[in-house]
Amino acid sequence: MTGATPLPPRNQLAALVRARRWTAAQFCAEYRAAAAKPGMDAVPVTASTIKRWLAGTLTSLPRPSAARVLEAMFGCTVEELFGPAPDQQRSSAVAIRHTAAGHDTRPTSGREPDGATERQVDMSTRRVREFLPLAEETNIGTEALDALTDELRRLARAYPVQPIPTLFPDLADFQDLAFRLLEGRQRPHQTRDLYFLAAAASALLASGCMDLGNPTAAIAHARAAYVCAENAGHPTLMAQVRVFQSMTAYWAGWTNDAATYAATGATLPAEGTVTAWLPALDARVQAARGDTESARRAIVRAEEARASSEPSDLDEIGGQLTFTSPRQLYYAADVLAWSPELAADAETASIAAIAAYESASPDQSSRQNLTLSRVDLAISYAHRHDLDAAAAALDPVLSLETADRTEPVREAIRRLRRAFTGPGQLSGPAQALTAELEHFARPQIAR
Repeated sequence: MTGATPLPPRNQLAALVRARRWTAAQFCAEYRAAAAKPGMDAVPVTASTIKRWLAGTLTSLPRPSAARVLEAMFGCTVEELFGPAPDQQRSSAVAIRHTAAGHDTRPTSGREPDGATERQVDMSTRRVREFLPLAEETNIGTEALDALTDELRRLARAYPVQPIPTLFPDLADFQDLAFRLLEGRQRPHQTRDLYFLAAAASALLASGCMDLGNPTAAIAHARAAYVCAENAGHPTLMAQVRVFQSMTAYWAGWTNDAATYAATGATLPAEGTVTAWLPALDARVQAARGDTESARRAIVRAEEARASSEPSDLDEIGGQLTFTSPRQLYYAADVLAWSPELAADAETASIAAIAAYESASPDQSSRQNLTLSRVDLAISYAHRHDLDAAAAALDPVLSLETADRTEPVREAIRRLRRAFTGPGQLSGPAQALTAELEHFARPQIAR
């Protein structure tokens, strides 16, 4: 027994639904799924309303929110959808033409496509409509990226001149925001920019954890920074991460690791002052190992690298992400301070570093490195048994606020104390000073 001939569709919408072989219930389900997609903000409609759409009994067009959903589903304007239906002979072809967003997909032979081909075209076109909003979706724009870059610049430049406990929460918040944005969707170039920002923030946090005396946390943040810098395709930032890893290992006493990080960073095709920073780090490690000649050669390599380098984008950001001239003078002094036989050279280099920092502009300053240069000066005096000169050099250091007593400063004081406790150094005044140094260098206990 054959069924009754169906009535012709009353509008284009009904024709398209029939061409897709949807029942009214299936169309209701498809509409609700489309309305739930991001950006639609559609008000729910009832099944009876949808049936009236198909029956052509509406006296006005659907509300704008519903119109947006229908237009996204079928690739037609709502005026076309509720306009006159094509004749039965051409309804399938019109359905395909409209769902392909205006492209006539009928075979060039002139034959109408069969049902299977219609469904394939329909499905592929529907997949395109689903994909395009995702391809264009982004959770950040150009202005927001610029604002984040400005904030990173502020944080990097504040780092050398503010106590790290006051800056650490802002750095952590910035890293968290960058990570959360990366967990969403962006266009590829925006994702690269966000990875750069996340890498730089993580690198600064690695440096901060080191200053706060937690090398394990510092290495964890540095690993995240390196992965993000690699994803950003930024070898200069990758090299900068190696700098902070080497610094962490140096102050933790892991000289082999410090040397490895500096060496692997030097193999990267980096630009800017980081190319001078890496050999300067290697010089400190060699000095700590007692290899004075290798340390001197590394200092020369650092000077040559600075002379031949052009500023990078990290140097433009500045602050803790650039190897300033005063910082390089401090590194040279720190290298020389390891060798008692080079005490006179260490004194000269330390005085030069202190003078450079005391006269530096704000973007070249560093509270911590100025302090470390003073400790190196005191170490040069200790090597020559000049207790009074060492005590005078230490006056600004021993009066530091607790927030400025970073782990590198404490470790440098421990080195100084070891220099004082060598043979013939334990006179009464020396004992009093070393006791004060011991108290200063004690780790802070969280309360």
